[in-house]
Amino acid sequence: MNDEPIITMVKVSVRLLFFCLITSMLFSLTVSCGDNQAARKGLALIEKLDSVIEGETPDEYNPVNAMLILPGNPVPGESFRILATGGRNIRKARIIVSGPSGNSEFLDSKTGEELPCWRIGDFAGSPAGKYKATLIADNKEVSHLEFVIAPREVTSRNGAVWKTTRGWNSSMETIYSAWINALF
Repeated sequence: MNDEPIITMVKVSVRLLFFCLITSMLFSLTVSCGDNQAARKGLALIEKLDSVIEGETPDEYNPVNAMLILPGNPVPGESFRILATGGRNIRKARIIVSGPSGNSEFLDSKTGEELPCWRIGDFAGSPAGKYKATLIADNKEVSHLEFVIAPREVTSRNGAVWKTTRGWNSSMETIYSAWINALF
């Protein structure tokens, strides 16, 4: 009877066991002998995350106020919405739209309670022209958005699915976060 395959399997098993033990020991030493300052920063991060989960605002949270018009190009007479994002004060903020037909405030609005907080204001259709939406929180202007209400132009896309009109920045990140917040 040939015992070589069994001996080979035992050798491989012992080597694998030895490799796992050495790897786990090295990992344990690396973690336990790590930088105490880094460990404290990690604990501070966990505490901040816990405070956000519990509904508290972290000390270092500086909300980005951003605005977005929906649809992106409203036509005359078509109702539109304005999304505003920011800190907790956004829930009591006002959105004022000024343009050729004067100033108007939203007809109806919805708000989101989680950070980043958001407010969506519904506005009645307006005539063509240049408009400015102003976000007023705590009696001061915190953001504004300029937009045009005009008939839609038919453009050739030349095989493109859509035309990129803005880049990714902290404002767009906040708007995206508010959208995820509203979904879930």
